[in-house]
Amino acid sequence: SAEKLSKGLLGISLAQLDIFNWFVCVDGSLPSGLDIVHLLIFPSKSVTDKPEWDKLCRASKRIELPLPVKEIVGDEKVNNIFSVNELFDSLTCLALATVLFIVFSYFLHFVLNRTVRVFRNIYPVHKKWYVIANILKASLLAFICLNTQFYFGLYNLAIGEPVPMVELKRTTVIYIVSDFAGLIIVPKLPFTTKVHHIVTFFIGILIWTCNLNLPGFTGVIGVAKMSFIYGFYSCIPFLVNLFLGLRICIPKNRGMIVLSFIAFLIYILVCAINWISHIVWLINCIVSFDITIWALMYMFMLLYIVRDDLILMDFLRKYSLSNFMKKKE
Repeated sequence: SAEKLSKGLLGISLAQLDIFNWFVCVDGSLPSGLDIVHLLIFPSKSVTDKPEWDKLCRASKRIELPLPVKEIVGDEKVNNIFSVNELFDSLTCLALATVLFIVFSYFLHFVLNRTVRVFRNIYPVHKKWYVIANILKASLLAFICLNTQFYFGLYNLAIGEPVPMVELKRTTVIYIVSDFAGLIIVPKLPFTTKVHHIVTFFIGILIWTCNLNLPGFTGVIGVAKMSFIYGFYSCIPFLVNLFLGLRICIPKNRGMIVLSFIAFLIYILVCAINWISHIVWLINCIVSFDITIWALMYMFMLLYIVRDDLILMDFLRKYSLSNFMKKKE
C-alpha cells in the first residue's frame, strides 16, 4: 500500500505529512479514480470508522438545505421514502459539476483548436462541441465502471444491504452531468438525443429523491432501484461515446472499424442484460399484483431510451460491418 511504501522509502508515514492527508485514504491506501473525482468536485470528509461500504475511501459530506427552506419543507424524509435533503444535495452537486464540465469543455475546445489539426478542421464547427461532449462523457463513464466501489454499491443495493446513499447518488450526478451539460453547450443536437437527455435527468431526480435503503423492488422504491441498475449497465459501453466523438475528427480506418465493432458487441450485451432484467422485474410486479403507476410511467419513459439505443446500435452495426465487408472486397 502507499502507507508501507512511504515508510520504506521515506521512513515516515504519508499520514504524518499534511500535504498528503487530503489525498490518502484512512487505511493508507491511495484513492481510486472514482474517489478522486468525488474529492475534486464534491465536499467530503475523512472516514474515521469503518463505513457501511468498506471499499469507501472517504465519506461524502452532504450539502444541507438552507435553514429557512428547511423550516418550510420540513426535515430529512417524507414518509421515510423521499428525502428532500438528499435531493437538494444531488441538485447542488449537479449544478457544481455542470459548471466545471462546461468550463473544462471550453478550455479543451481552446487547446484542441490550437494544437490538433484534425480537430481544427472539423466542419461544420458546431460538431466540435459534439466531439468534446462525447469524449468527456466516455471518460466519466470509464471512471465510474472501472472502479470496484460502484460494483459493491450495486451488489449491496440488489441484495437489500445498506448503501452509502450520498455517494451513490453523487455517482449518478457524475453520470448525468455530461448529458445535462450537453443540452447547454452542444448546438443542433438531434431531437431524439435531447429527449433522451431530458428523460435521463428526470429519472435522476427520482433516484436522488428516494431512500434507496428501503427494502424491496416494488412501488416507487423499486422504480428508483431499477433506474439505478439501468444507469449502471449504461456506464459499461463507454467505448460507444468514445467512438461517437472520434469518428467526427478521425477518418475511417482499421482502428476506427475495430473500435466501432467492439463498442457494438459490448453495447448489444449490456442492453440485452438490461432489458431482460427489466422485463423480469415488470413480470414479477404484474404477477405479484405490485404494478403501480410509477412502474408504468417508468417503463413508458424507458421505451424512448430503448428506441434511442436501438437507433445507435443499428448505426454501429452498419458502420462496423459494412466497412469489414469493404476490407474483404
